[in-house]
Amino acid sequence: MKIYYAKIPVFSAEEMQQCMEILPKERAERIGKIKLEKSSIQSVAAGLLLEHALSEHGMQGKNLTFLKNTDGKPFIAEYPEFHYNLSHSKEYVVLVVDECPVGIDIEELRMGYQKLATRFFSLEEVAVLKEHWSDDLFTKLWTRKESYLKATGFGMRMPIDGFSILEEQVRVNEKMPQSMIEAGVIYYLSSMPVGTDSWLSVCRKGKTVLLEQDDTPLQEVDLKEILKKV
Repeated sequence: MKIYYAKIPVFSAEEMQQCMEILPKERAERIGKIKLEKSSIQSVAAGLLLEHALSEHGMQGKNLTFLKNTDGKPFIAEYPEFHYNLSHSKEYVVLVVDECPVGIDIEELRMGYQKLATRFFSLEEVAVLKEHWSDDLFTKLWTRKESYLKATGFGMRMPIDGFSILEEQVRVNEKMPQSMIEAGVIYYLSSMPVGTDSWLSVCRKGKTVLLEQDDTPLQEVDLKEILKKV
């Protein structure tokens, strides 16, 4: 497993055009339809980060077929064993690649979400948040929730209160439909702070992941340096 992360830069009009020429046609066309400038820049940054990772693995995005499953999780038709997942916040874009299904999420501090937590989190998660509430803790747990939803491929079809992410291993409960439970399969979680006000979480199918260890496979990427090398 390897994780790439980058600060989202401010691209000039010329740099944005250069990015569009680098990215696969499908992503470039999708970005061209985005009306909000901030969202288009985030999508461009995600695309550049993915292109960088693919090149490190001997692949070029323009030569690949990017597809999505019925729940919207992307995969590469030519390399189904190459699993990847992207996430971005206002400041960062992150990418995880692995040989097994993975999900990643990064979020800036979420303020005042007590009611949401009470409504959608599992009973044990709600109990922990009520006793130790902080926006920081909520944001951390939320990224863990999101990373699991993304790793499974079910996304928001999965009930958010149907599983607990308080421990290293995800634990499902009686609210989880049997059709979404993989017998004998364990999903592992790990989280770490990024910068001063963001949390990053990764969920991995069948293998542990320890983000805060010294040997964590984290690679910081300068997106503008990528443009200079093209």
